[in-house]
Amino acid sequence: MNRPFPHKITFCSMCPHTGQTCRPGFEMARKLCQSISASGDLIADDFEMSGHVEMVGCSRPCVGVFHATKSACHMFGDVEEDADVDALLCDARIAARGHGDWPQDGTGPIPAAVVAFDTQARALS
Repeated sequence: MNRPFPHKITFCSMCPHTGQTCRPGFEMARKLCQSISASGDLIADDFEMSGHVEMVGCSRPCVGVFHATKSACHMFGDVEEDADVDALLCDARIAARGHGDWPQDGTGPIPAAVVAFDTQARALS
């Protein structure tokens, strides 16, 4: 069931393998955001979590790396399990400021797809 998602999408790229947004990555990031928001003040402001997940449910399953804080959730598709999360986050900030272009000379690997949410901002209705 699709429910309205109250958080602001700050970055969402198309997967070059499928030509679409990464639905499994989107759902993973969405669920992380919902869990963090539902926790309210039970999660400290300095909460941070990252890891990797095998993303299935697509014609081309891949490994995704995620990073979540109380203020943002990121999902990077088709990168190595041990990818440098700090470098990916740095490049994601550059891409978000650059209107969606991933920096080809960035500090980290180039993910196939990226989904990022601001968990503090509310999406426009």
